[in-house]
Amino acid sequence: MNLLTAIVVFSFLIGSEGVPLPGSIKIDSVAANSPAEQANIQAGDILLSINGQSVTEIEPAIALIKENLDQPVEMIFDRGGEQDHPDSHPLSTRKASEGALGVGLGYPTRPATFIESVSGGFTVTGIQAATIVYLPVALIRGAIAPEDARFIGFKGIFDMFNVAVKEDVSTRQEAASIPADATTRRQDPPTGRLI
Repeated sequence: MNLLTAIVVFSFLIGSEGVPLPGSIKIDSVAANSPAEQANIQAGDILLSINGQSVTEIEPAIALIKENLDQPVEMIFDRGGEQDHPDSHPLSTRKASEGALGVGLGYPTRPATFIESVSGGFTVTGIQAATIVYLPVALIRGAIAPEDARFIGFKGIFDMFNVAVKEDVSTRQEAASIPADATTRRQDPPTGRLI
Protein backbone atom coordinates (compact mmCIF):
# COMPACT_ATOMS: atom_id res chain seq x y z
CA MET A 1 0.00 0.00 0.00
CA ASN A 2 2.89 2.38 0.74
CA LEU A 3 4.35 1.80 -2.71
CA LEU A 4 0.96 2.19 -4.38
CA THR A 5 0.36 5.44 -2.47
CA ALA A 6 3.80 6.72 -3.54
CA ILE A 7 3.06 5.90 -7.19
CA VAL A 8 -0.27 7.74 -7.03
CA VAL A 9 1.26 10.80 -5.30
CA PHE A 10 4.24 11.04 -7.66
CA SER A 11 1.97 10.54 -10.69
CA PHE A 12 -0.27 13.36 -9.47
CA LEU A 13 2.75 15.65 -8.90
CA ILE A 14 4.16 14.96 -12.37
CA GLY A 15 0.72 15.53 -13.91
CA SER A 16 0.25 18.85 -12.13
CA GLU A 17 3.82 20.16 -12.51
CA GLY A 18 4.40 19.02 -16.09
CA VAL A 19 7.44 17.53 -17.80
CA PRO A 20 10.66 19.59 -17.77
CA LEU A 21 12.14 20.54 -21.12
CA PRO A 22 15.96 20.53 -20.80
CA GLY A 23 17.85 22.70 -23.25
CA SER A 24 16.78 26.08 -21.93
CA ILE A 25 16.69 27.73 -18.51
CA LYS A 26 13.65 29.53 -17.16
CA ILE A 27 13.63 32.15 -14.43
CA ASP A 28 11.13 30.68 -11.98
CA SER A 29 11.18 33.57 -9.52
CA VAL A 30 12.87 36.87 -8.70
CA ALA A 31 13.50 37.85 -5.09
CA ALA A 32 12.48 41.30 -3.88
CA ASN A 33 15.33 43.82 -3.48
CA SER A 34 17.74 41.57 -5.38
CA PRO A 35 20.28 42.44 -8.11
CA ALA A 36 18.01 40.57 -10.54
CA GLU A 37 15.01 42.74 -9.64
CA GLN A 38 17.11 45.90 -10.02
CA ALA A 39 18.17 44.68 -13.50
CA ASN A 40 14.47 44.13 -14.41
CA ILE A 41 14.86 40.37 -14.80
CA GLN A 42 11.37 38.87 -14.63
CA ALA A 43 9.89 35.49 -13.73
CA GLY A 44 9.18 33.59 -16.94
CA ASP A 45 12.22 34.95 -18.80
CA ILE A 46 14.25 32.33 -20.69
CA LEU A 47 18.00 32.69 -20.12
CA LEU A 48 19.92 32.40 -23.38
CA SER A 49 23.50 33.46 -22.55
CA ILE A 50 25.77 34.87 -19.85
CA ASN A 51 28.69 37.10 -20.91
CA GLY A 52 28.39 35.84 -24.48
CA GLN A 53 28.38 32.14 -23.53
CA SER A 54 25.26 30.21 -24.47
CA VAL A 55 23.72 28.35 -21.52
CA THR A 56 21.30 25.44 -21.74
CA GLU A 57 21.81 23.74 -18.37
CA ILE A 58 21.39 25.11 -14.83
CA GLU A 59 24.72 24.04 -13.28
CA PRO A 60 26.96 25.72 -15.91
CA ALA A 61 24.82 28.88 -15.63
CA ILE A 62 25.32 28.94 -11.86
CA ALA A 63 29.07 28.41 -12.30
CA LEU A 64 29.27 31.36 -14.73
CA ILE A 65 27.42 33.62 -12.29
CA LYS A 66 29.71 32.56 -9.42
CA GLU A 67 32.80 33.27 -11.55
CA ASN A 68 31.61 36.86 -12.02
CA LEU A 69 30.62 37.90 -8.50
CA ASP A 70 30.76 41.64 -7.75
CA GLN A 71 31.14 42.63 -11.39
CA PRO A 72 28.71 43.42 -14.21
CA VAL A 73 27.31 40.37 -15.98
CA GLU A 74 25.73 40.69 -19.41
CA MET A 75 22.80 38.34 -19.78
CA ILE A 76 20.49 37.77 -22.74
CA PHE A 77 16.91 36.68 -22.12
CA ASP A 78 14.02 35.72 -24.34
CA ARG A 79 10.95 37.52 -23.03
CA GLY A 80 7.84 36.71 -25.03
CA GLY A 81 9.76 36.26 -28.29
CA GLU A 82 11.88 39.40 -27.88
CA GLN A 83 15.43 39.55 -26.59
CA ASP A 84 16.31 41.59 -23.52
CA HIS A 85 19.90 42.43 -22.49
CA PRO A 86 19.94 43.49 -18.84
CA ASP A 87 23.25 43.95 -17.03
CA SER A 88 23.19 42.68 -13.48
CA HIS A 89 25.67 42.61 -10.62
CA PRO A 90 25.64 39.33 -8.64
CA LEU A 91 26.83 40.12 -5.12
CA SER A 92 29.11 37.98 -2.96
CA THR A 93 27.73 39.78 0.11
CA ARG A 94 24.29 38.20 -0.21
CA LYS A 95 23.46 35.13 1.90
CA ALA A 96 23.63 31.72 0.24
CA SER A 97 19.92 31.27 0.99
CA GLU A 98 19.18 34.45 -1.03
CA GLY A 99 21.50 33.72 -3.95
CA ALA A 100 24.07 36.14 -5.39
CA LEU A 101 21.65 37.24 -8.11
CA GLY A 102 18.35 36.49 -6.36
CA VAL A 103 16.67 34.30 -8.96
CA GLY A 104 15.29 30.77 -8.88
CA LEU A 105 16.26 28.76 -11.96
CA GLY A 106 14.33 25.88 -13.46
CA TYR A 107 13.44 24.35 -16.78
CA PRO A 108 10.40 25.26 -18.84
CA THR A 109 7.73 22.57 -18.66
CA ARG A 110 5.04 21.19 -20.89
CA PRO A 111 1.86 19.39 -19.76
CA ALA A 112 2.42 15.70 -19.03
CA THR A 113 0.28 13.09 -20.71
CA PHE A 114 -1.53 10.52 -18.57
CA ILE A 115 0.95 7.80 -19.61
CA GLU A 116 3.93 10.05 -18.76
CA SER A 117 2.42 10.84 -15.35
CA VAL A 118 1.84 7.18 -14.46
CA SER A 119 5.16 5.91 -15.84
CA GLY A 120 6.95 8.78 -14.09
CA GLY A 121 5.20 7.84 -10.83
CA PHE A 122 6.46 4.26 -11.19
CA THR A 123 9.98 5.45 -12.07
CA VAL A 124 10.33 7.89 -9.17
CA THR A 125 8.90 5.35 -6.71
CA GLY A 126 11.35 2.73 -8.01
CA ILE A 127 14.29 5.11 -7.60
CA GLN A 128 13.23 5.95 -4.03
CA ALA A 129 12.80 2.26 -3.15
CA ALA A 130 16.19 1.39 -4.68
CA THR A 131 17.82 4.20 -2.70
CA ILE A 132 16.39 2.83 0.56
CA VAL A 133 17.57 -0.69 -0.30
CA TYR A 134 21.05 0.60 -1.27
CA LEU A 135 21.43 2.63 1.95
CA PRO A 136 22.90 -0.19 4.11
CA VAL A 137 25.37 -1.08 1.32
CA ALA A 138 26.47 2.56 1.03
CA LEU A 139 26.96 2.74 4.80
CA ILE A 140 29.11 -0.41 4.84
CA ARG A 141 31.21 0.84 1.92
CA GLY A 142 31.63 4.25 3.58
CA ALA A 143 30.02 6.08 0.65
CA ILE A 144 27.61 7.79 3.05
CA ALA A 145 28.47 9.12 6.50
CA PRO A 146 26.35 7.50 9.25
CA GLU A 147 24.96 10.86 10.41
CA ASP A 148 23.71 11.56 6.87
CA ALA A 149 21.93 8.22 6.53
CA ARG A 150 20.12 7.72 9.80
CA PHE A 151 16.50 6.67 9.71
CA ILE A 152 14.15 9.06 11.43
CA GLY A 153 11.02 8.25 13.32
CA PHE A 154 8.39 10.52 14.77
CA LYS A 155 10.95 12.34 16.97
CA GLY A 156 13.19 13.07 13.96
CA ILE A 157 10.27 14.32 11.91
CA PHE A 158 9.19 16.55 14.82
CA ASP A 159 12.75 17.97 15.10
CA MET A 160 12.89 18.66 11.35
CA PHE A 161 9.51 20.40 11.54
CA ASN A 162 10.78 22.58 14.42
CA VAL A 163 13.87 23.59 12.43
CA ALA A 164 11.67 24.51 9.45
CA VAL A 165 9.37 26.60 11.65
CA LYS A 166 12.33 28.45 13.25
CA GLU A 167 13.78 29.19 9.79
CA ASP A 168 10.39 30.45 8.61
CA VAL A 169 10.00 32.70 11.65
CA SER A 170 13.50 34.16 11.24
CA THR A 171 12.99 34.90 7.53
CA ARG A 172 9.63 36.52 8.25
CA GLN A 173 11.29 38.72 10.87
CA GLU A 174 13.96 39.73 8.34
CA ALA A 175 11.23 40.53 5.79
CA ALA A 176 9.32 42.58 8.37
CA SER A 177 12.41 44.71 9.02
CA ILE A 178 12.60 45.76 5.34
CA PRO A 179 11.01 49.17 4.71
CA ALA A 180 7.50 48.98 3.23
CA ASP A 181 8.42 50.83 0.00
CA ALA A 182 11.19 48.29 -0.69
CA THR A 183 8.77 45.37 -0.96
CA THR A 184 6.38 46.73 -3.53
CA ARG A 185 7.29 44.19 -6.23
CA ARG A 186 7.40 40.99 -4.26
CA GLN A 187 7.13 37.71 -6.17
CA ASP A 188 6.71 34.06 -5.25
CA PRO A 189 9.59 32.31 -3.50
CA PRO A 190 12.04 30.43 -5.73
CA THR A 191 10.96 26.96 -6.81
CA GLY A 192 14.09 25.82 -8.63
CA ARG A 193 17.82 26.27 -8.04
CA LEU A 194 18.70 29.59 -6.41
CA ILE A 195 21.52 31.82 -7.61
